[in-house]
Parts: sequence; structure tokens; C-alpha cells
Amino acid sequence: MSLCVEEICKNVITYGFTEKKKNHLEIFAMFKEDHITLRIRDDCPEYNPVEQYKEYSKEKAAADNKFGLKIVFGVVDNINYFGTLGLNTLVITT
Repeated sequence: MSLCVEEICKNVITYGFTEKKKNHLEIFAMFKEDHITLRIRDDCPEYNPVEQYKEYSKEKAAADNKFGLKIVFGVVDNINYFGTLGLNTLVITT
């Protein structure tokens, strides 16, 4: 899960943060018996990595250029995206 946090947050900061406004990034982790749930939320421009990964997966060459997303989707059990109220929210579970 630490790799997921690193990859997702790196992408948010690199591609979503702007100098025009003060951006926010929030990470919430919940640990229960046999699984971990992460919620990563930001107020950057809308970006849905779940849809992007589906698009990248259609073409192997494109997927090879998005190695970070391949890693994240390869190690999690479930990942959902919600874009509401100007916030991007990812809920990741293992």
C-alpha cells in the first residue's frame, strides 16, 4: 500500500498541483483485521485514474508508458474513483 500512496500522490502533485491556487491532498488509512483501506482525496482538476487505466490497458504500448498505474492496479484488490464537489477521491482496498 505504501507504493500505491507514493505513486498516486506523486501523480497528483506532479500533474494536478498548480501555482495558481493552493491545492490540498488528504490521505486517510484504515486498518482492519485482514485488509487496508486508503482514501486519497485532492482538489486538483478532475482526473479519474480508473478510467485512464482502462484506456491504457487497451493498447499495450500505451500501458507500458504508465508503469505507475500498472503497479497500483496490480497490487490492490479494489480501486474506485469518485469525483464530487470539485474533489477527486480514490478509495483503494487490499
